Amino acid sequence: MPTPTPLELIPAGHRELVAARVLARRLFTVPKADALYEWMREPNVRTAVLTDADGVLGFVTWDNETIFGLGLDPSRRGEGLARRLMQHAMDPPRPMFLQVGLHNTPAQALYRSLGFLPQPAPSGDDGATDHYEDGTPFLRMHRPLQATMETS
Repeated sequence: MPTPTPLELIPAGHRELVAARVLARRLFTVPKADALYEWMREPNVRTAVLTDADGVLGFVTWDNETIFGLGLDPSRRGEGLARRLMQHAMDPPRPMFLQVGLHNTPAQALYRSLGFLPQPAPSGDDGATDHYEDGTPFLRMHRPLQATMETS
């Protein structure tokens, strides 16, 4: 049996961003994947990728306050890799925000375990569910300062 290739968590350069976009297009609708790729290319936004010999297995994109996207090859779920990516983006510990599909309960469970809590819709909103550009409903989540102290 071959020895597994070690995983590396590295900052994304151009090649890794393109590979992350390809993965995002497998995981999300095209408008959402393309919007995420545009965020990845913003000057103050960082992206890290998890790689092995086969290429990019997952990515996380964030700035100082917001997680813009998290993606992981479906064949690698359940190994703690998404948690590893999120922990990387949340270091150093600080309050953060994200959006997650309303029906994506596995991702919501991960985010809750990392201290994220559902956040009410912005004031002025009539209480209707928020939707991505493609019409998919999403939940806003926030990781408050006390959660960063409890989970660090």
